[in-house]
Amino acid sequence: MSIIPDYKSAYYNLLSNVKKQGEIIIGDMQLASGRLARLKSKLTISLAKKYGGTYEGHQNSLELYSMMK
Repeated sequence: MSIIPDYKSAYYNLLSNVKKQGEIIIGDMQLASGRLARLKSKLTISLAKKYGGTYEGHQNSLELYSMMK
């Protein structure tokens, strides 16, 4: 979600184009949780940077997830 400048507008645009009773599936990077989360998350972000992955993108994903509930 860090490579989509206005991700909220993109999400709402997507919603307006989904058939009634249709489904939306979003695949995005997920950071680790638990005991080793800090180490794993730093590794994940460093590997994802060349594809646009950032901590901000992770936060955007969490916000979108909460909007979809």
